Amino acid sequence: MQSLVTQFMRAISRIFILLFALSFINFAVQAKTLWQEGSSQAKSEQVRTLRAMAEDARFIQINQALLNKIFSNLGLPTEITLPLPNGLNIPVKLNPSPILSEDLSEQYPHFMTYQAEQVDQPNNIGRFSISHLGLFGFFRYNNQWVLLSPRYQGEALEYASYWYKDAPTEFETVSLTADFLLADIQPEIPTLAQKSVTSGDTVRTYKLAISTTGEYAQKLGGTTENVLAELMNLVNRINQVLLIDLALQFELIDNQDIIFFDATSDPYTNSDTATDIEENQSVVDQAIGSQNYDIGHLLGTNGGGLAYVGVVCNNQFKAQGYSGLSNPQGERFYIDLVTHELGHQLGAGHSFNATNSDSCAEGQRNNSTAYEPGSGSTIMSYAGICGSQNLQNDSDPYFHSISIQNIRDYVDGFSGQRCGVEDAIDNAIPQIQLIQNVYTIPSDTPFVLRAAATDADNDLLTYTWEQFDNGGTLGATNNLTEMNNDNGNNPLFRSYSPIEISQRYFPQLIDVLTGQTRLGETYATTDRDLRFRLTARDNNGGVNQQDLVITVTTANQTFNIDTPTQWQGLSEQTVTWDIGDTLKAPINCANVDILLIADTINPIETKVLMGTPNDGQQNITVPNVTSVNARLVLKCSDNIFYALSPAAFSIMAAEPVAPRIDSQMKISLSEDSTTQIEFTDLNVSDLDSAYPEDFTLSLQNGANYIINQRTLTPNTDFNGMLSVPVVVNDGLVNSNVFSLQVQVTAVNDAPVANNDSISVEQNSVSVVIDVLINDNDIDSDVLSIDSFSYSGQGQVAISNQQLRYTPASDFSGMESIFYVVSDGTLTDDGTLSIQVNSVTAASNDSGGGSMMLLSLLSFLCFSVKLVNHSLCKGNYE
Repeated sequence: MQSLVTQFMRAISRIFILLFALSFINFAVQAKTLWQEGSSQAKSEQVRTLRAMAEDARFIQINQALLNKIFSNLGLPTEITLPLPNGLNIPVKLNPSPILSEDLSEQYPHFMTYQAEQVDQPNNIGRFSISHLGLFGFFRYNNQWVLLSPRYQGEALEYASYWYKDAPTEFETVSLTADFLLADIQPEIPTLAQKSVTSGDTVRTYKLAISTTGEYAQKLGGTTENVLAELMNLVNRINQVLLIDLALQFELIDNQDIIFFDATSDPYTNSDTATDIEENQSVVDQAIGSQNYDIGHLLGTNGGGLAYVGVVCNNQFKAQGYSGLSNPQGERFYIDLVTHELGHQLGAGHSFNATNSDSCAEGQRNNSTAYEPGSGSTIMSYAGICGSQNLQNDSDPYFHSISIQNIRDYVDGFSGQRCGVEDAIDNAIPQIQLIQNVYTIPSDTPFVLRAAATDADNDLLTYTWEQFDNGGTLGATNNLTEMNNDNGNNPLFRSYSPIEISQRYFPQLIDVLTGQTRLGETYATTDRDLRFRLTARDNNGGVNQQDLVITVTTANQTFNIDTPTQWQGLSEQTVTWDIGDTLKAPINCANVDILLIADTINPIETKVLMGTPNDGQQNITVPNVTSVNARLVLKCSDNIFYALSPAAFSIMAAEPVAPRIDSQMKISLSEDSTTQIEFTDLNVSDLDSAYPEDFTLSLQNGANYIINQRTLTPNTDFNGMLSVPVVVNDGLVNSNVFSLQVQVTAVNDAPVANNDSISVEQNSVSVVIDVLINDNDIDSDVLSIDSFSYSGQGQVAISNQQLRYTPASDFSGMESIFYVVSDGTLTDDGTLSIQVNSVTAASNDSGGGSMMLLSLLSFLCFSVKLVNHSLCKGNYE
């Protein structure tokens, strides 16, 4: 019976394994057939309204039946393939992350939002939503945002995949009427403390009530289901930004009573925004109940936005915010308008410094938060609507560090804590380490800021270095000329989107090389202090910020490096420069670093000579490269400023020189452990390369170890010296084969006790059992019986490192003796099993034969001294 059950369970197990394997095969098939390439030819707009209008997009068609199958259970994680604009398809894992209130979720069970991450690159993340309108996605792929949405309004078969930078812009700009220029209604402008922000070990959730004008609802299809699906997409996108930058999110509450469909009977004008937001406060309070929401917002089709500043949780003003556009959907509406206006309601002011330039009027500029040159480029800027001071057409989807501070100051203060729910999350806040936080540099000179940061969760960190100087009243710029010059108060350097590199050149290095700075970056030419703020994001809500100050002095001239003519690789040359006033106080640049940029299109610095005295002349060995656009870089070793040779020169490479491994550092490890062989373990010389930059290190096979790339693992129980052949390569040539010596230090291994068993007859005399004879120790240590445990009625004792056993009178059956074997330090447990056989009456012949055999064994074992023979394992006395 037991055998049949076992066979049945094995059969069931095989079936489940087969079904599990088939599910993966099925998903692989799905991945290949979910998307098919579509046509770039647009259908007649008279029949369909274009939803995604990016010209440089990838158009694809979806297998709707397969999509429905993938999302057959919206409450469970799933995987899809994401078609990228560049033609690639990547696997993306989706984890449910609901943003709808419980009431809405129950009414619309086919609506769901997800957190997303690339299966093989979990640092590529995003958010997706699905409903009857189709699949919508916002995904960051290698620091570029990908947008995925149906191509047409009300049709979910054809899709467009495009980069954020290619999202359409023209129609939003045209739609922004004068109403957008109205000053934000600000009951109170908070006094800002100059403090950095940390957040991300908790997430605060606010209940969001969105109301709509009749015009808006008709644009979105004229049904409650259509409008709610679009609002879900909108809030999902906004949450993506808020969670990364601010550890905040919105929950979309049941708002069906404030979605209006008839423009003639709804309570809004859809034209007088100031009146509409005031009316919206009453409408939402009456329909939803003031106690049932934390923040409210009205959506319409009249182009523009208006909102009170810092009103979340404020029962008098919390629903007074509006965003509108003639085509109120898509990325520009989501970010440039709605997220911008909600940012006001959360406490952020405008971040642009321009004035008297189109929409950047004096009434819109906030003296206390004007941290971005010109129009600015972040969410709270006026990107694209500041005339000649426009840095770019649209806002990038992140908040400037001053906006983060504005919002966190409000949310963490008394007003922002009066509502919402704060939950602890398992996330570590990044930690920033600045090299130093005060520098003095000459005016009119480029510089570079660097820092390091760590994250206990090993999350991928992204960084923004931003100038953190408020233009204030005196720093406002009225036109492009003023924006491009340092007036002593205006911000000089624009913000750039977060990247994975924790350094930034001011201005951009490529611009310094070409001699032409871009809009929003200009040299400091006045005596002033410049403040900069580094923001490190872990993209899971963790944010940390640190500030540093640069004092710019016009009294000191920077150094200038001379341009060589033509060099030969590996030749000895002399570099000369004018030290200017850099040796004098307050600059005090005692040492400099000499570097080389060989390719000005892709500028990467190669170290030539580091930490040499700042005396105006040094001999160097030319790197062995070929270049027709080489530039020398002279940096102050313990400061941030640098100079470039003013013109390009050429270098002709010599034949590559092989690196040589000369010696090694001492390497040792304990037996039965592993070690990583590092570049620093080797002493390498190379005339034409700077070890270990761009080098590779390879271990070769040998005796008594195994390798996995640069990880070395000695064989089990091996100790002694390993000889490991290693080779380095400088990118062109292999080095000599070097025999790396690795000492493996012995450790004491525990003995191994193997179980024993014997049988004896009832009423036998004492039996001596050598339980150690089959035990072993890899270190060849002498073993001994440390102790034993016995609970029977017989007698057990240790005698000469053997166990002596005497069964109880008339006992028969199984006995067990548990014993401990020791090598003097470590121990192991063993079991001696003894079968005591019962004895029945027998003939004299049989009995005599047994006694004779026992007597012979006793003679052999004790008289002939064969105690260690296997026959004497259990013998009789």
